[in-house]
Amino acid sequence: MSTPADGGSDRELWRLLVAMAGLMVAGALALCATLLHHAGVSIVLVAPAILATIALARPTQIMLGLVGISLAVEMLIPLQTGGGRIGDWDLHYQLSRAYAGLPSTVGLVDLRQRTPLFDALAGSLLVWGKSYWVFQMVSVVLNSLWLWPARRLLQILGASPRRLLVVGLTPMVIIYSVYTWPWGFVSFFALAAMCAALSRARLAAVTIGVGLAGALLTHIGAIGLAAGLGLWVLFRRPDWKLTFAAGLAGVALIAPWAAFTHTLSPSVLWQGSIPAQYAGSVGQWLLSRPVLFASTFWGIPPLHLGTPLLDAVISLFFFSTTAALLPVLIVARRWPRPPAPVVWSIVGGVAAGMLLLPTNTSRSGLAETMFTANIALVVVAVARLSKEQTRRLGMVTGVLAAIALTALIWRSEVTVTGDPNLVYKVAQALEFFVARFSVVPGILVGGAGVLLLARGWRRSASHPA
Repeated sequence: MSTPADGGSDRELWRLLVAMAGLMVAGALALCATLLHHAGVSIVLVAPAILATIALARPTQIMLGLVGISLAVEMLIPLQTGGGRIGDWDLHYQLSRAYAGLPSTVGLVDLRQRTPLFDALAGSLLVWGKSYWVFQMVSVVLNSLWLWPARRLLQILGASPRRLLVVGLTPMVIIYSVYTWPWGFVSFFALAAMCAALSRARLAAVTIGVGLAGALLTHIGAIGLAAGLGLWVLFRRPDWKLTFAAGLAGVALIAPWAAFTHTLSPSVLWQGSIPAQYAGSVGQWLLSRPVLFASTFWGIPPLHLGTPLLDAVISLFFFSTTAALLPVLIVARRWPRPPAPVVWSIVGGVAAGMLLLPTNTSRSGLAETMFTANIALVVVAVARLSKEQTRRLGMVTGVLAAIALTALIWRSEVTVTGDPNLVYKVAQALEFFVARFSVVPGILVGGAGVLLLARGWRRSASHPA
């Protein structure tokens, strides 16, 4: 494998560092505003930070097209289920409402088990919107920011940034872009840290630390990704002290969250994992580890629709990491070895997930904790493909993405007798975008997204990087 290009003092590292730090500080200040009973001012802090991040990313037509498609699908789904778990889709909305000082169904234990950055940022905009459809839109924007460092990683590995189109249309990736949990936002910080790790500049050491801190502030499940890359920094970089100092400074922004929940107890992490939730015995927990690993590659949907084909499609494309990796393996016939920092981070993520995920979640696999790892693996693989292979992979992923999204929208439209999601939707008074604005905006945004992807691909092909 060829050595990745050294980013050196690349200005893009500065832009990533400024964007990440800006979002982290804005989230902390938003929580402070809520604690001081002035939640309404938080939008003045958060909206500029998000807009500045978009401006610093300098989005290409391909990036805008991928975001447009994700927004369109989000607009067209009236009953998001992700295979039957609308409670999951709603949870972070309720967390965001709590951080915005709005009425919420979550309790203190929910606030303590999930670090707050994603929800604090989204909540600041909910102060203005106060509806689930607003959260739908904000969620897509934040969860699409990973496209920026993924594009940069492609460039570092010597590939054209237009190959991001193939990465963004990978079935599992595009399904998760409309999943209102913060794994795309975690990936923004984690991938930025991976990009910085491939540079020898001193600025890179600081960027790694801030990126890993941002991932931890977004979701505690990123602990394995952060630990893996952190260990690589410790053993492989002479400037590791800069990384750890920057990381500690970033994690210190968790103080407003600690004040909000009145705890800094380390037991918070363990309350959602072993030994608190091994559900019976240590032996059962041990037996669930092979199930957990196997379900990562072919998940088991918790809601059966009575339609085996649809069940299988939802299971494959939503829960399964196979949906992310198989298209590349089919086209490339091999898997290139990722750079060392990426390997260390992925191994850390898998190890932490296998250790910390409780027995009663084993059937869902490591899909969420592996999401960032899947993106990194696909980026590395796509960067090593020939032009012909990339073109062929683009056709494969495009067709599979269309099938996956059709299945998701179909599932959201199907009424199943006894479906608990219908009751849940009414009980929570969730107002989806399509219910308020009809299907026309979503269709228009989707059409614009497809047009931008086509134009971006042709333009990049005629002006190769």
